Amino acid sequence: MIYIGHNNGIPFFLEIEEELNIKDNVVVYTWEDFINNEVAWLKLSADQESFYNDHPDATPEEVYNMLLTPEPIDPEPEPEPTPEELLQTAQNIKQIEVYNQDIRHYYLDGNDIHVADRLGMKDKCSRKESITINAVAYPSNIIVEAINEMADYDEKCNKVIESLIKAIQNATTVEEVELISVAVFPDVIHRTTEELQSAIDYKKQHDPEVQVLRVNRMTISAMTMDDITAIKNKYGHAEWIDFIGGKLEIGNRVLYNDWLWKVRQPINPVLEIYPPSIDTAALYERLDENHEGTEFDPKLYASGMALEQDKYYTELDDGVRMKYFCYRGSIDPVYSKLKDLVDLYVRPVD
Repeated sequence: MIYIGHNNGIPFFLEIEEELNIKDNVVVYTWEDFINNEVAWLKLSADQESFYNDHPDATPEEVYNMLLTPEPIDPEPEPEPTPEELLQTAQNIKQIEVYNQDIRHYYLDGNDIHVADRLGMKDKCSRKESITINAVAYPSNIIVEAINEMADYDEKCNKVIESLIKAIQNATTVEEVELISVAVFPDVIHRTTEELQSAIDYKKQHDPEVQVLRVNRMTISAMTMDDITAIKNKYGHAEWIDFIGGKLEIGNRVLYNDWLWKVRQPINPVLEIYPPSIDTAALYERLDENHEGTEFDPKLYASGMALEQDKYYTELDDGVRMKYFCYRGSIDPVYSKLKDLVDLYVRPVD
């Protein structure tokens, strides 16, 4: 007979000729009962004894289960990568580094206005006088100028990327790949509104078509025309700034701050420090315009107006045309800019 017993918690085999006396010993027949009782004896069946005889090195638990624990198999060592595989890995890593360069930016007055859909943005600029990007409003012509420079910058970056990828793909060793530097992109552009406006002005001064248009508009400003007709053709007139250093005759008309002004007396020379305003009323008369005050025909606001409730107003603010809705009229004239009257009389309209 073969039994499995405990020796300080370690199972061992006991071979005897006769069965153990059940009265004097605890004999069990399952491994669970054996484990849970440190004084129990586990009697093997005939099949288990046969397994024991066939596998003398088996453990008591393996004999009871008649199943040998398989020998651990050492895993096959990973094959060493080939030089070709190492080169391909290095090339992939370097290409990812190229494409991950943080270069898609364009800062205008510290505000990142980089856009991917430049054609869509230009379309918006063609339909609106101002564009808001990241909560900042800009004149549309400023954004168009920025987009043109942005496109040139992105084209330079794309050429650098193309050159780097070609060099990476042509490399024949890992060392050649690692020597390729990606720190060759042009610096991110930082501009101010004033710089872009200067660029626009320079182009205007050297653009033959613009020069012809300016002369034509100055001619219109000098033409004899009644006030109603002049207002209807308001934007055909020349800007007041075009006459600085020159002269204006009585009855000439000029555009300034989106208003059309008529000259009251000869001015020679026109001085930059005396633009058309209520302070130079002896020199210029403002030609008031008749607008319905609706959303699509807002009134043109000027300092010194009384605001009408439920009417829309528009005003140029640093070259950007802003629209406002008057939710509370004013009894007396107001003199502040509309942006300073927000939440007092008006609210901005997108």
